[in-house]
Amino acid sequence: MNSTYQLTLLVNERCNLRCAYCNCDTSSHPLVMSVRQAVDEIEAICHRYPHLEMLRVLLMGGEPMMEYELIQQLVAYSRSITDILIRIKVVTNGTLVDKDKQAWLAANRDILQLSLSIDGKKATHDKNRCNSFDRIDLAFFANTYPQTAVSCTISPNTLDCLAENIIFLHSRGFNVKAVLADGVVWTDDSDAVLYEQLSQLTDYYLEHAEQLPFNMLNNALWLLRDDYAVERCHPFVTMHCVDAKGKTYACHRCSDFWNTGTWTIPQEQLSLDTELCLMEKCRECVYHKFCNSCPASVAANRQNTEAAESICRNNKAMYIANAEMALKMFLHNPEHIYFKQKSHKQIQDLLQVSLQLTRSTH
Repeated sequence: MNSTYQLTLLVNERCNLRCAYCNCDTSSHPLVMSVRQAVDEIEAICHRYPHLEMLRVLLMGGEPMMEYELIQQLVAYSRSITDILIRIKVVTNGTLVDKDKQAWLAANRDILQLSLSIDGKKATHDKNRCNSFDRIDLAFFANTYPQTAVSCTISPNTLDCLAENIIFLHSRGFNVKAVLADGVVWTDDSDAVLYEQLSQLTDYYLEHAEQLPFNMLNNALWLLRDDYAVERCHPFVTMHCVDAKGKTYACHRCSDFWNTGTWTIPQEQLSLDTELCLMEKCRECVYHKFCNSCPASVAANRQNTEAAESICRNNKAMYIANAEMALKMFLHNPEHIYFKQKSHKQIQDLLQVSLQLTRSTH
């Protein structure tokens, strides 16, 4: 039994924004989870795994901050539990985190963390997320949750300003976890644009030894060696999701609310218990372990050949940019924070893999 379990609760099916790349089904009645239901789900996990050391509760929606009272009561409940450590994270667009809530949130940050979704500078963010930039107190998030990376979604219409957006977020005190939007159409040259933007960011990181590179330039490339394994998520073993109807899923991306639009997992694969590849040719690819580590993404996108091919091109551009940055960093700034959290063996293997990858492209 693992010592940590993640329970994702979709506390509502409503949101105060309608982001450009959102595929969630907003046509149905906006259900809201009750406090009793949320507590019952937490207690069920604690009873099922009596030797569990930590339960991570991820609150999603919709926009979970619309259920602020529920969040407050869950924090109070978590403080009353003494035989297991409960930690709560809320994924939020930040627009409802007003001054009236900030004092309580800051006082409870030992149990509760807010994970802010923001796509970059004002022009970019407003383009994708309903002109909401000015409604977010960036300083509050940076000062209150300095260890929690903000989430940035990159869409086709903002890809060409990726570098300036990531640099902006760093300048405001944030580490960044970015993803390429799913269920959207990427152009044939998106991989070239992505590579150029990541190259610009490489130059930025080389000059800022104290800044941890964002996740798309901080892939653990040493794991591509045969003697390493990439950890795959294990639904119903280390994680699962429950919605406001009480329905259980492998993860939030399998839920009725999220699994809609152009990004859809076939019904027969919703359990995510079958190991699939994005494309059959992936089995022979050097990047296979990385690109197929999220079974939900694979199960959805493998149905669409065009989507699968664009994901493949974009991922390859990202991995090559990673390899080039690792080599440049080692040559020009080996004391960079990029290397500080890696073991000597990991650095050796990283450089070896990076050298092999860059040679294979020339």
